[in-house]
Amino acid sequence: MQLIPNIDTLQELSTVPIKGEGAQQARVVAALRRHWKDMVPQPLVFAVPNGGSRNKLEAMGMKAQGVTAGIHDLILMMPGEKTIMLEMKDTKGVVSSVQKQIHVQVIDLGYTSIIAYSADMVLTVADDAHKAHLYTDNYAQHVALGSFYADVRVAMDNFAESTLAMNTDEVEVNETIVDDIEASYNELLAMRDDVTLEDPALQNSFDELLSVYRSSLYKLKRLS
Repeated sequence: MQLIPNIDTLQELSTVPIKGEGAQQARVVAALRRHWKDMVPQPLVFAVPNGGSRNKLEAMGMKAQGVTAGIHDLILMMPGEKTIMLEMKDTKGVVSSVQKQIHVQVIDLGYTSIIAYSADMVLTVADDAHKAHLYTDNYAQHVALGSFYADVRVAMDNFAESTLAMNTDEVEVNETIVDDIEASYNELLAMRDDVTLEDPALQNSFDELLSVYRSSLYKLKRLS
């Protein structure tokens, strides 16, 4: 039985009584708990209640008890020491600087960090892109792939915020994940000048995206 349910198991958004970002998070939790209810050992999905308004005294008390700014919204714990940290955003949500710092720290510790803008994206990313990361037997590759999949999404989000669209042809899937990443990098590199020609300010964001690819390819090829 696969660990992550298909997107067609998600509750219809219009029937969720919660509105905004919380609605997508509720859909994820419900789908996972339904899918996992008969598994042994049973995986866990739980929320980290970091939100809400507090006065200064309450905030100090919560911080002393371990509440940490920037921590992900959901934690998924699955058999085989597989853990996913999930940050949910709505379509207009912005990843704060503190959340980015926590995101990097989680990756450095060898865990998977996902920033998602819909319940569909959560299930798709967790089941597809992160499958190669979660099930690899090579620890260096495990960390490198985890860093790539999470960091490249942040870099893409930053670039997408600076431009309206980026037209690319589909990249043919290669036999290995490393080849696939390298093919994507080469295609992005080839289109760099065309994409950023009209607005030089986009070059920095695009170069950050390319840097994520180069760094991850180096780790996968030299350190694995």
